[in-house]
Amino acid sequence: MREEVVLTMQRTRLWLILVLLFAHLNAATAAPAPQVTFDHNGVRPGDAALTTRSLDPQELKDLTLVELRLLRAGVFARHGHAFDTPWVGAYFQRQPWYRARGVVRMEALTALEQANVNLIDSATNKKSLSQLKDIREGIYGHYQRPSTMDETDRIEIALTYELQERFQTREGRAAAPENGP
Repeated sequence: MREEVVLTMQRTRLWLILVLLFAHLNAATAAPAPQVTFDHNGVRPGDAALTTRSLDPQELKDLTLVELRLLRAGVFARHGHAFDTPWVGAYFQRQPWYRARGVVRMEALTALEQANVNLIDSATNKKSLSQLKDIREGIYGHYQRPSTMDETDRIEIALTYELQERFQTREGRAAAPENGP
């Protein structure tokens, strides 16, 4: 009987070591989080104040696409949304208050939070195709080789293409509001 207990304890230790090793390896290969500093008007992704106050359109006008995406996602992150987009998930995993719990839909947000998300969507959708092109050219102009581009700029460029594709597929139709982050 005692040998069974010792054997069970050894197996438990081995499993614990394997789990810890896997967690360490997984963290080491996780998607890099963008290095975003929010110096614009004091709005930050996941800011608890965004659940109690309305955003002003002026607060959003100078934000990049990465900042707008994180600001929008932050409203959902406060409710524990687990993000499928690796860089968004990596950004919020670094926040001490964030705990992923599952999928959070727009309907789960308060009316104020929904209004803030809609305002962020509106600010994002106000970018014209020529503005998206200008954003890309501005970023490319900072680098002599694309391989030296930092992660945040790579994500910004990817978002310009994503938004451009969304605009082009919705051409001639009213843009339907999205139902989640």
